[in-house]
Amino acid sequence: MSQNTQVSVPQALQYAIACHRQGKLAEAEGIYRQILDLHPDYADALHLLGALLYQKNQHEQALELVEKAMERLPDQSYYHNTRGRIFLAMGRGAEAVADLERAVALEPQNAEAHFNLAETLMARGRLAEAEAAYRRALTLRPIFAQAAEGLGNALRAQGDLGGALPYLQLANSLEAKSFVFALNLALAFHMLGHLDLAIGRYQKILEDFPERQIEPRMNLASCYALVGDKQRSIQEFMAARELAPRHPVILDGLYEAKRQACDWEDLPGLEADCVDSIRSAIAAQQNTGFRGFTVLYLPLSAEEIRENNRLLCQQIAAGLSGQLWRERAPRQRLRIGYLTADVKEHPTAHLILDLFTLHDKSRFEIFLYSWAVDDKSPHRQRIKDGVEHFVECYRLPDKEIAERIAADEVDVLIDLMGHTADNRLGVLARRPAPVQLGYLGYPGTYGGLVDYLVADPVVMPESVESAESVECVARLPYCYQINSHRQVALGPVPPRKALGLPEDAMVFCCMNNSFKLDPFVFAIWCRLLEQLPGSVLWLLQGPQAMLDNLKKAAKEQGIDPKRLVFAPRVTREEHLTRLQAADLFLDTRFYNAHTTATDALWAGVPVLTVQGRSFSSRVAESLLRAVNLPEMVQQDWMAYEAEALRLAQEPERLQEIRAKLWANREQAPLFDTAAWVQDVEAIYQQCWERFQAGQAPQSFSLAPRSA
Repeated sequence: MSQNTQVSVPQALQYAIACHRQGKLAEAEGIYRQILDLHPDYADALHLLGALLYQKNQHEQALELVEKAMERLPDQSYYHNTRGRIFLAMGRGAEAVADLERAVALEPQNAEAHFNLAETLMARGRLAEAEAAYRRALTLRPIFAQAAEGLGNALRAQGDLGGALPYLQLANSLEAKSFVFALNLALAFHMLGHLDLAIGRYQKILEDFPERQIEPRMNLASCYALVGDKQRSIQEFMAARELAPRHPVILDGLYEAKRQACDWEDLPGLEADCVDSIRSAIAAQQNTGFRGFTVLYLPLSAEEIRENNRLLCQQIAAGLSGQLWRERAPRQRLRIGYLTADVKEHPTAHLILDLFTLHDKSRFEIFLYSWAVDDKSPHRQRIKDGVEHFVECYRLPDKEIAERIAADEVDVLIDLMGHTADNRLGVLARRPAPVQLGYLGYPGTYGGLVDYLVADPVVMPESVESAESVECVARLPYCYQINSHRQVALGPVPPRKALGLPEDAMVFCCMNNSFKLDPFVFAIWCRLLEQLPGSVLWLLQGPQAMLDNLKKAAKEQGIDPKRLVFAPRVTREEHLTRLQAADLFLDTRFYNAHTTATDALWAGVPVLTVQGRSFSSRVAESLLRAVNLPEMVQQDWMAYEAEALRLAQEPERLQEIRAKLWANREQAPLFDTAAWVQDVEAIYQQCWERFQAGQAPQSFSLAPRSA
């Protein structure tokens, strides 16, 4: 616009607005200021200049101008809309919401105002209200890509991945050149388990947006890990780490992938980076970015695990905390609810098979909320047949599961997942039941969201409770872990030759998952093999990368890789039967044998362990004490190695321990599942009675049963 051109102020304003929309901010700003030099009280120019300065992150100046405009025209929807966005950018969330609600009230058909209100509500963690505002914006403008994306994100944040997907697809189709929209759609496929679609989309994002490599590459790495391609997963995580060496999600994913593959190259350096990242975040009281499961097998203290999980639970609960449950009339039976994704072929299902048939149905009404895929396994069917109310929640969002629990008026809710895969901690954050407990699936503190952690005196001693647990602790008198092994009849011991084992040499075994193995303990095992000619180490077969890396590690320590024997995965009954062929089960370090130790003990195979420094590393000790074999618990790893060698060199002594174990199976508390159920029912009853009396949760221990 030439200086000699004679234009009116409204024409100049329209020209400035056009420049503003085209991104010519300097030119637009100059015209706005010229108008204000002539007319200092021109409300629209004040507002638009304020909006422009907001875009330039000059929030204080922007606010001053917009408020001057509002002094002249206090009921302009767009002015309230802009001030609300400025307040949000300044961290003044409550004022932002108030302004944007006013903007919507003044102009109910303004899609932009509804969208901005939704964005502000999302930032404040008010997810359900944000969802409603996004829906209104999208109704008013059906091709509003940002509103579709926002609605998808609001639904995803509430656990409704299936509901989020079509809106994320709409946003991506409306703006195919948006990196954020493409990434969020790929992530939705990823989280829904459509890994082939997710992998393809992540790869295309890397092609289309080569300058935006970090997040799509680490998500691609995660997908490869989930489909079992551990080597490709490690490669992608390492490529992502080169771009962002300190990114906690990358460190977490790379560490998990390398542990699953038993790829221990440069592991100490990676561990040090992980630990340093976690400790720095804890010191700053920020979410560490590490999953609650990964921290169990990192070299962290129990206190650091607690703090990691506490900060993680704070993030999960943001915007979700509340109380869905309502007061209810007294009933004859206490309503007990269980939450799990593991009603399928899974170790948790193996342990709880008999739980539901053994509950006292005259005193307890049992609900089981399951979101496991129906794998048609006999374990799933047996659990379904044994529970009074089996509630199918597959693919339901957290919100709907929580609402169903509240509608069922469950009194005591027991989560069997914790920080394990496919958990629904968002359900617990909504408080659908008056009393909530964490149990079994996750060996450690939740970090919040439940009132009690079900444990025992070994896995969570009173002396460490305050340092290691956020929740109160309800202690069973013996081992906290339920099992259903009495129903499994062991077949004849198969010939060792048929299992690939030597007939007349020592067979050490460890059937733990590969991520529990580490170079420190593996070195002990190799030294034992070196001192015992002909002996073998019998391991559970994992991904191919695990086999290759362990054979390589053995060879580097002078052990013939053929002395590592890998057991293929078979049915539970077949596995327990073949386990009888082993001589001694050798435990792992930070995350020791849990279900696998119970399996070994039921098969008559002694387990050798070390007193641990956290819940996850004390479980094997708890199992051994509950089967009256405390002598198999060592003080340290030097004693562990010496005792393993001694037992191998003194077969008579090992045979005495095996005979003692075989006799104890029938009378020790560990395998008395019916009595265990009575004890846990007493836990539930005591927690409920305390709640009914208006008392806060408090740790307690059940007394041992009388003989």
